Amino acid sequence: MMQGTVVACQSFRREDSVERMSREHRRRRTVTRAVAALLLAAAVLAAPPSPAAPSGRPASPDSLVPATRLPVRWEVHPGVDSLAVRQCRRALAAGRDRLLAMCWPYVRPPRAVTVHLVTTDTFRRWTARLLPDWGIGVALGDRTVIIDAWRSDRRERPLGEVLLHELAHALLEQAVGGVPLPRWFHEGVAQEVAGEWRWRDTVGLLLEGVPDLDDLERDFHGPLPAADRAYRAALLAVRLLEREHGPAVTRRILLATRQTGDFGAGLTRATGWTPERLAAAFRRATRWRYGWLVMLTRWPGLFVLMAVVLVVGWIGRRWRDRRRLQEMEREEAAAARPPSHLWPAPGPPDDEPPTRH
Repeated sequence: MMQGTVVACQSFRREDSVERMSREHRRRRTVTRAVAALLLAAAVLAAPPSPAAPSGRPASPDSLVPATRLPVRWEVHPGVDSLAVRQCRRALAAGRDRLLAMCWPYVRPPRAVTVHLVTTDTFRRWTARLLPDWGIGVALGDRTVIIDAWRSDRRERPLGEVLLHELAHALLEQAVGGVPLPRWFHEGVAQEVAGEWRWRDTVGLLLEGVPDLDDLERDFHGPLPAADRAYRAALLAVRLLEREHGPAVTRRILLATRQTGDFGAGLTRATGWTPERLAAAFRRATRWRYGWLVMLTRWPGLFVLMAVVLVVGWIGRRWRDRRRLQEMEREEAAAARPPSHLWPAPGPPDDEPPTRH
C-alpha cells in the first residue's frame, strides 16, 4: 500500500512538472510572437511611403517585376493545320517573359489579345489596302492580331517569330493608351522581342549603309529592299537605347510616354536624351560600325583604298627582295670558303724555335 502511494506521488509530481514546462513554453512562445509583431509594426511604420502611381501604374518599372501572364485567345480559321497552332503556342511560351519585359511596364496583366491564324486569301481580303504585298502579319489596334499562316514559311520567317512581333505591337499600343509612338520604336522593339536579326542583315547594312532615324518613316512605306533596311535600322536604334540606358529602358519610355502624353517628352524623362540627341548618337554609332565599308566602296574611297594597297604591296615586295638578296650574299660567301677539314692544323709560329726535349 505504501509503495503504491509513493508511485502515485511520483507520477503526480512528474505530470505536474510536465504541465509547468508546457505552460512555460506557451508563455515564451506568446512573448516571442508579441515581440515579433511589435518589430514588424515598427518596421512598417518606419519605412518611407512609396510614391503613389495613378491608375495602378508603378512609379519605377525597374523596381517592379512586370506581369507574368499574357492572355491570348486563339482563332484558327479553316485551312490552317494544327501544326501552325502548336508552333505559335511553343513560341509564345518561350518568348512570353521577354515580350512582357520589353513591352509591358505594369504589374497588372494586359488585356487579352485575339490571334487570328488565317490563310493567304483570307489575310489579303481582311488587310486589303492596309499592308504592302510582302506583309504577312498585322496588329489591328491593341487587341487583335492577324497572321498569314500559309506564307510565313515561304518568306523564311518562322510563324512563332511573326506571332511575337505582332503581339509586341499590340502590347505597345496597350501600354501607352493611345499615345502615338514613332514607327521606328514600334518596329525596333517588336524585332528585338522576336529575335529577328540575321547575319545577312549585317552584310546588307555594311554594303548599303544605315539610314538616319529621320528618314525611316518614308522607307517603311517604300519597296521591300528599302523597308527591310528601315526595319534593321529601327532595331539598331532600340539596341542603342538598351546599351546606353539599360535593358529596362523601353519600359521606362513607355511609362513616361503614357504619363506625359508625348513620346519625345517621355524619351527625355526616361533617358535624359531628346529625340535630336538620340538621332545624332544613332548616326555616330552606325556610321562608325557600318559606314566604313560603304565609304570605301564608293569611287573616291575605292581609289584611295587601291592606292594604299599598292603602296603597302610595293613596300612589302621591296623588303622581301632585300632580305632575299642578303640571304644570297651570305650563301655565296659561305660557298667561297674551303671546307673546314681542309684547313691546316694549328701549329707553332714560324719565328719560334722548336722546343728541345
